[in-house]
Amino acid sequence: MSCLLVWCTSHLFSLPP
Repeated sequence: MSCLLVWCTSHLFSLPP
């Protein structure tokens, strides 16, 4: 699975704890 750094980081931070 390839994803953009910004996209991945944004999602990771957006995801709940």
